[in-house]
Amino acid sequence: MKSMIVTLILSATLALVSCARPSEQLNLEMSEGESWKVVANVSNRLMPGDELQVLYVLKATDAKDFVIAPLDQVEVKFPTNPELNEIQTVRPDGFITLPFVGDIVVAGRSPKQVSGELTTRYGEYLNVPDVYVIVREYGSRVAEMNEAMVRNRGGQGRPIQVRPDGSASFPIIGDVRAGGQSLEDVRQEVRARYREVDPRMLVDLSLMQAAGAQTWVLGAVTNPGNYPVQGQISLPQALNMAGGIRSMSFPDAIFVVRRDGGVIRYRLLNANLSQPEVQTLMLSEQSIVYVATRTISDPGAMAEQLAQQVFFRSFASADGK
Repeated sequence: MKSMIVTLILSATLALVSCARPSEQLNLEMSEGESWKVVANVSNRLMPGDELQVLYVLKATDAKDFVIAPLDQVEVKFPTNPELNEIQTVRPDGFITLPFVGDIVVAGRSPKQVSGELTTRYGEYLNVPDVYVIVREYGSRVAEMNEAMVRNRGGQGRPIQVRPDGSASFPIIGDVRAGGQSLEDVRQEVRARYREVDPRMLVDLSLMQAAGAQTWVLGAVTNPGNYPVQGQISLPQALNMAGGIRSMSFPDAIFVVRRDGGVIRYRLLNANLSQPEVQTLMLSEQSIVYVATRTISDPGAMAEQLAQQVFFRSFASADGK
């Protein structure tokens, strides 16, 4: 998996070295620093390795608020005509089928509302059309959600990690694109998708822990990939972790992108490793080092695209999602 991701990044980066163009996805602004150029406005974007917490509660079941949902099990009781009593599971289309009256929509309505309609409709067939509707069990989707969660104070929760491809997998609703998105955007999408499953599901999402420190070393190095680090390291240390510059590669430049909190900085350096600025350059806990063998014509666009592909995984996965 790691080698496939590195290959995807390298393939995309090679196209950028000679003809990079600004990305429309991050919409980032660049300004001059002293020796670094600065790319800003990324502080709230999620990235692979971030750990999220999804918190789930079931909406209050007061009579005025409670509504029936598909896959709930409902009991229809006739006190004066018990032979008509029925226990049915609400179909995915929201209907149940009863003797005499046929199909009736119950999903999205309260038991009291359904009881009132049934009392009216059975008035054509029964002398005393008393009908009561009771929800015996929540739908299987709610039960599945309950099983998937761990009970916490105030509700039930579950940790969700953003995967290397930038997606996060949630109970029932499956994968949601998270890498490169703001926490609020992901929260709103998750809430909407759970509402489609069952409108009674109230879901919240929070960032529990940011991704650990790591440095990506790419391009003309012996072992391109990502490497866990402890605190700051120097550029030569990062190159050594990747086995050094590949022999006979004739590098043109070393391109460095680093993330400092909400700021992404980049710097283009001469490939001469003996130069003081190369020897003393320090990386942050989230950095990219790219050894280029071609001229980088648009460093700003290059930094932007590398941030997309490495920090946020905005490139499409193999299945096109």
